[in-house]
Amino acid sequence: LCIDAAEIAGLAEMLLEARRIYLLGVGTTYYVALLGQYLLASVADLDVVALSSDEFRHLDKSDAHSLVLAISQSGETYDTLMSLRHAKARGAKTAAIVNVMGSSIARLVDRVILQRSGPEVCVVSTKAALVQMVLLARVAIEVGTRRGDRHAHVQNWLFLGRGIYYPIALEAALKMKEVTYIHAEGMPGGFLKHGTLSLVDDKLYTLVFVPPPQTTDLHAMTLSCCGGAPAYAVANPQATDLHTMTLSSVEEVKARGGFVFGLTVNGADEIFDECVTLAAHHEFTAPFLPLVAAQLLAYFTATALRRNVDKPRSLAKSVTVA
Repeated sequence: LCIDAAEIAGLAEMLLEARRIYLLGVGTTYYVALLGQYLLASVADLDVVALSSDEFRHLDKSDAHSLVLAISQSGETYDTLMSLRHAKARGAKTAAIVNVMGSSIARLVDRVILQRSGPEVCVVSTKAALVQMVLLARVAIEVGTRRGDRHAHVQNWLFLGRGIYYPIALEAALKMKEVTYIHAEGMPGGFLKHGTLSLVDDKLYTLVFVPPPQTTDLHAMTLSCCGGAPAYAVANPQATDLHTMTLSSVEEVKARGGFVFGLTVNGADEIFDECVTLAAHHEFTAPFLPLVAAQLLAYFTATALRRNVDKPRSLAKSVTVA
């Protein structure tokens, strides 16, 4: 969408400054508002109330610390217009996403984003609604970025991986330490029961690298990748499913009240407190995907903490031995 990033940033700033946020629409735009409520809650961790414009005046508790964000294709929707006037009379800040320049709503609000999706010729709103949803997604991402990584407060991380995912966990933990200056420790999942489980509580966050289902060991992966039959995985009873074994480690942490962040490939599991699901990939190259995701987690955590990610303290490109 050809929407200036500064417009998105301006609306994001209004959302961040507000103590109470209403998201309004009616008909199709009410459903757009509902989607926005979910986006802003999940991506930006904002508490937003989505209401149908025709009911807003009966529930309005807005004041000078509130923001009322309205969505309208025409910019002339009567119920939405009346709701905005009601909110302004109570001292609330107002904003809108509309499709028509110079419309009544565009002229009324404190800030407007013109969605520029072209005229909606038919009565049924199609492309306008889609563009509004995309715009709200952009705003949610902008707000989330400005608020910083929501896990930046965590001071202790445990990175777990089994099999080939063990060195991935080690490297990811190293990156977290290097750029955030936060304690992070990588270890194989099977090592948990040998002492480390005693450290698990609500202050220790665990990041788990979850292989695709039916992942066995590196030898079986290599045979499969090279076109051979992974006979070893079938013949050797020790070639246990790494996916199942990894989830058993997750269950051990969860049983002790620990928070578990999953980086999963080929499907998410409900067992996690939070997870990022990565694109389906061949199990031989699958370990590289969560490594990149973990590197990004370290990066965004560091920037949220205002660390210099380009020049971390006590690190250099080369080491000189006297």
